[in-house]
Amino acid sequence: MGNKKFFCINCFENKNIKELIKNNGQPIKSEIYKCESCKFESCNSYDIEDCIQEYVDACIEKTQKTVEDEDYEKNEEIYESKCKEECEEKYRQGCIDSLIIETYIIEQDILVEKIKEVIVKLYEHDDEHGLYGSASSKLWTEGVDCPCGIAGLKSTGEICENIFGEDGEKITNLLENTYDFHECPWLCRCFNNNESNRFGKWEFFCENVKHKARYFDHKEFQVKEYLDRLIPFFDIVKVSNYQLNVFRARIVDSQKTKLDINKNPQNELGKIPLDKLQYTKNNRFSPIGISYGYYSFDKETILFEARANINDEIAIGNFQLEKNLKFIDFRNKSLSKYKNPFDDKFNEDIYCGEEFIFDFLFDIAKPINDNETELEYVPTQIMAEYIWSLGYDGFIFDSSQNNDGENLVLFGDNPKYIEHMFIKIKEKNIEYKYEETLLNEQ
Repeated sequence: MGNKKFFCINCFENKNIKELIKNNGQPIKSEIYKCESCKFESCNSYDIEDCIQEYVDACIEKTQKTVEDEDYEKNEEIYESKCKEECEEKYRQGCIDSLIIETYIIEQDILVEKIKEVIVKLYEHDDEHGLYGSASSKLWTEGVDCPCGIAGLKSTGEICENIFGEDGEKITNLLENTYDFHECPWLCRCFNNNESNRFGKWEFFCENVKHKARYFDHKEFQVKEYLDRLIPFFDIVKVSNYQLNVFRARIVDSQKTKLDINKNPQNELGKIPLDKLQYTKNNRFSPIGISYGYYSFDKETILFEARANINDEIAIGNFQLEKNLKFIDFRNKSLSKYKNPFDDKFNEDIYCGEEFIFDFLFDIAKPINDNETELEYVPTQIMAEYIWSLGYDGFIFDSSQNNDGENLVLFGDNPKYIEHMFIKIKEKNIEYKYEETLLNEQ
């Protein structure tokens, strides 16, 4: 590979850098490779020799059985040498192929250019005065090694932990020592400055709607103005393609409840109908008197959300959503690509508003504590109704009860009822085990 310096995918811990190397480097599978940077070996020479020796030993054992003892003792060195020679020629490549670990390598210059692209991407969006646009042609030219110098900022030399995590110091040293490129404090406006933060802080919003202004804008706090900052974020994460079938569960606490469900499953298993709203309590998203539908996208998750226990009887309704609804997608797997500067779908609004958004998501996903006061629900109730006021039909978010589960809050009418079943919980551990009973059992 000449005098070029290479890194392999094993040189770094950060999954984004690993993915970057995989996508922009070259695979090494057909040859034994030892990385000069981290000393990783795609195939250890000792293991190869051990592998060949197994075949040699088998050859010698077979030879001992096929020749007379006196002949073998007399020509032992010749027989063993012949076995070694034959096995070396016949089995070496097979041993290598069976032991070699596929890896990826990338030229140092290419890796650095890709990393600089990520850093510039962050700098470009964070430069509120537009200085990058006028200086881009000078950015990597001789004598201009730091964008912060162009912007009038002082280079701190801090480790790039926010971008590169555990590999931050390694990347910083590489950029500074080899390429004379200094890391700069670009992230401060996003995370530490309330005035410049795209969305502010969720904690700040919560305290104000709890204790200052809730339904209308006041001199001390403008509720709508604060929430309107989120409109660009909602536009980015709205979805119209989604799984149509959703489930809702209800614990069967009496024979009458079971009869009512069988008689009218659409109302009894769907969102709470108007004639029963007076019996409801405050909910994390809907206040007393307002009914939202709370659904999950699979039966397992809805059982966890219902807090079902062993021997509980549960009614599960299967509903079908309309195809033309519009939801906000709060799932982490959907948002992660937008806040990852390594991803092509990276978005500065989501990246810069991460603190507000993910504190809000933590709040809506955390388990409900029976000791929480009604006041604690106010911020999330306001947020839910604000989302509805913008014309969205609901939002999808990760379940806090089931790691792989996803939930849906639906604002409008019940989805179409398909069928229902009664189940009896037999075992509960990391998953539920249950048996089904007849749908029309009386």
